[in-house]
Amino acid sequence: MSSQVKAQTSPTSASALPRVRLVDVTNGRQQVTGVLTGRAGDTLLIMPDSTDGEPQRFSLSSTLRIEHSIGMQRRTMQGFGVGALIGGITGALMGASSSNKKPDCPPDQLICGNFGPSPSASGGAVLLALPGAIIGAIAGYNTLREGWVPADEDRTRLTVAPLSRGGLRVGAAVTF
Repeated sequence: MSSQVKAQTSPTSASALPRVRLVDVTNGRQQVTGVLTGRAGDTLLIMPDSTDGEPQRFSLSSTLRIEHSIGMQRRTMQGFGVGALIGGITGALMGASSSNKKPDCPPDQLICGNFGPSPSASGGAVLLALPGAIIGAIAGYNTLREGWVPADEDRTRLTVAPLSRGGLRVGAAVTF
C-alpha cells in the first residue's frame, strides 16, 4: 500500500479533501484523478473529477501508484530555459549567416551566406538569448500545471478522520 488513509466517508466540503490520482505502474497510464474521500479495507474511495455522484471504489494493488497533488505550479524556469535556448540558436544562425556573406548575395537580403563559426554567431547567440529567455519566462509564468508527487508509505501519510460534531478532519504528514 502506498499511502495510509484512515476513516470512512462523511459529508464535508470536497475542496478540503486531498486530490489524488492513481497511476498504473505497468504502463504508466492514469487510472483516475479526483478527491480522496476515505478508505474501506484495501479499497480507496475516490470522487473522480468527471462525476458528481457517489465516490468510486478502487482496490489497492501492487500495480497502482498513488500520487497526491502539490497544487498548481508555474513553469517560469522551464520557460526561461526554453526561451534562452531558442533565442540563442536563432541568434547564432542569424549571426553566422550575416557575417559570411557570399559575394553574389543581394545587399538587401538579411540571411544569405555560408554558415560556419564566426564571432558574429557568438554575438548573435548572446544578443537574442536574453530576449528569448525573458519572453520564455513570461510564457512559463502564465502556464499553470498541477504538480504530483508519489504518496510514499515511508514519507507521506494522508489521514481522513470523521469528527464527532460532523464533517471530516484531513491531514497530511511528510517525513524527510
